[in-house]
Amino acid sequence: MRVLLVWPNKEQSGSKPNSLSLLAALLRRDGHEVRLLDTSFVDLGHGADNTEVGTRARIFKPVDQAGWDLRKRPGLLEDLVRDALEGFGPELIAISALSDELPLSLALAAIVKRRSPSLPVIVGNKAATLTPGRVLASPHVDLVGRGEGIELLPELLRCLEGGGSFASLPNLGWRDGGRIRLNPLRPYFQELDALPAFDYSIYDPRQLLKPFDGRLYRGGDHMIAWGCPNHCSYCINDSLRALHGEGAGPFLRRYSPARIVAELAALAARHDLELYKFHDEDFCLKPLPYLRELV
Repeated sequence: MRVLLVWPNKEQSGSKPNSLSLLAALLRRDGHEVRLLDTSFVDLGHGADNTEVGTRARIFKPVDQAGWDLRKRPGLLEDLVRDALEGFGPELIAISALSDELPLSLALAAIVKRRSPSLPVIVGNKAATLTPGRVLASPHVDLVGRGEGIELLPELLRCLEGGGSFASLPNLGWRDGGRIRLNPLRPYFQELDALPAFDYSIYDPRQLLKPFDGRLYRGGDHMIAWGCPNHCSYCINDSLRALHGEGAGPFLRRYSPARIVAELAALAARHDLELYKFHDEDFCLKPLPYLRELV
């Protein structure tokens, strides 16, 4: 099937979401066609992004972007969606939304439904997991995907490929709330070494340019360990643990050192990367023998 992944990014470019890099790899491993709709380079009227604010406040060093057009340009979301739909002809729209990206996500879903009312739209990631009611309130979303989505999205596509519908998904117990459905949470996915390597090929080449310490590098984004053992009241991880409950399995999970080193080396060679940004909740929350083997 043809799947259009949607990244409703309203901040700076150069920091690729691990969720979409992994989902693209999973879907392509199953033989699906995948493209990305990325709003990173569209001026959405939100004012200065984090990088601009940090540079003006002298938190970040200014970066010479000569030769690289990283500016946001005025544009219409309608045009962006139209081009994606007409140029690719997707059979499923999968939007990955953090909480502050949800308004933009729902606006994109509305444009999709105006143009293609029967095209199924699923919204997942943190916003859908922790605040599903905000997503369910939209008449333009067909499915709210809670949890990590690693098993959900491939299973959904297998069902649709076989001529099924959201309501006929096996063993998932969809709650039928009219047209919109909500999936029950699964246990935390444990077998990280069984996952395919991240797929950076879905991104605009400019997303590989990462400003750091006053210059632009070709950079990758990754996450060696998932989860966190701490219980900070202000952090999303504590809310995720409370939502899943005690029977969801170990929350803190890691790739094996050999597995992750092989993937990072392959990605660096394929994309000529100079550095990685690791999105681990706390990179040092690993046993010393693990860290020694990692380096």
